Order: sequence, then C-alpha cells, then structure tokens
Amino acid sequence: MVLIAYASKTGTTAECAAQLAALLPGASLCDLTKETPEIGRFDAVIVGGCVRMGALHKAAAGFLRENAPKLLGKPLGLFTCNGLMDTEMQVLKASVPAELLEHAACIRSFGGRIEPERLHGPDRWIAKLAVAGFGKSMQNEVFPARIEEFAAAFGNTAH
Repeated sequence: MVLIAYASKTGTTAECAAQLAALLPGASLCDLTKETPEIGRFDAVIVGGCVRMGALHKAAAGFLRENAPKLLGKPLGLFTCNGLMDTEMQVLKASVPAELLEHAACIRSFGGRIEPERLHGPDRWIAKLAVAGFGKSMQNEVFPARIEEFAAAFGNTAH
C-alpha cells in the first residue's frame, strides 16, 4: 500500500495528490497539515508539498526530516507544486535531507497555480507581487501528464 502524504496551502497540492492517488491503486492520502501518518503501515511513501518563497511547505519538510530513517527503508517519491518548475531541485535541496533526495525513485514538479484570491493578508499581497515579478517565467497551471508520468514511474519502482 502506498501513502501519499502532502501539505497544501490553497488546495492545488491536495488536488494533485488526489489525482496521483487515483492512478495508484490502494493509495492512501494524508494531509500533513492536519495529521501525522504512521508510515510503518505502508510499503511505499510519496511526499508532496507546495512551494512558497523558495521553500517546501514546512509540514512536508518537517515530515521528511523527522521520518528520514524510516523513509530510507521504503520506495520514496517526492513531488512539488511550484509555478517555477525549473527551481524544483533547488527547493528540494534546501528543504529535504540529502540522503532522501538520493534515495527517491521519482522526483517531479507537477506545476502549480498562484491564486491570490484564495489567500489572505500578507500571503495575498506576496502572491500578487510574485505573479507580477516573475511574469511569463511562472507556470500558472498544473500538468496532468506530469502526474501520470510520475505515477507510472513510481508504480514500477514500488513493486
């Protein structure tokens, strides 16, 4: 059984995790902002998170750090939801223990959406600045083909 643990700010990462779960029979979803799963129950683990200001969501990064020894004993996949897809490895290197990056069978950015209207307070203001500042270099969409490719590749390594 595969655990897909994710941390989402506005729901994009949760949507991607659900799409991924639909492609991996028997997968279980866990929102890391609400609960901490017992990974011993699972044969393989996928961890995903949104990226804000160049960092992986703190719940996803914390889960990876705290469970690194257990995760090294299981097939592991990592995904991000990030409008700046070419920064995916830079973000992960800053947020994830190096041994987990080396161990991960699949690493992928699924794209991302910046939707200031779904945010509040300073987050909304920062999102608007990001959209204005990065302009066309920012991918403001999710790519289902990337999710499908990840599922196919991970499914082959998790068995």
